[in-house]
Amino acid sequence: MGRRIQADEMKWKIMLFKKKRDQLKEAVAWGNEEVKSYRELLLRSQEETQRLQRRAGRHQEKRDKIDRHNRRLVELLERRSREQHNKLSQLAALRRDHIQELITHIFHMQEEKQSSRSANIVQQTATGLNLHVLQPQ
Repeated sequence: MGRRIQADEMKWKIMLFKKKRDQLKEAVAWGNEEVKSYRELLLRSQEETQRLQRRAGRHQEKRDKIDRHNRRLVELLERRSREQHNKLSQLAALRRDHIQELITHIFHMQEEKQSSRSANIVQQTATGLNLHVLQPQ
């Protein structure tokens, strides 16, 4: 009977070790699944990070392009403003020259009119004096 008890104890120990082995296998399998899940999650996170970095890079390129375009527009606006200012200055100088020319011409005509009026007045005065002289008093 001693041997039978020993055999039974051995069977129980073997069953216990098999159960512990199965539990350990399950734990390892569960751990492997968890590791696999974390790896997939890490991979997805890395892919998402790369996608977002590429997107941020494209956005930065667009911002840079817009900044360059705005700088070119500002330079163009400043250049056209200078050109417009120069053109207006030239037109103002030309206008002043024309006004001066007109003033000179108008005053010259007025001087001629005044001289002809003065001549007419002198002539009329002389004629009037001659009439007085010719008429008996």
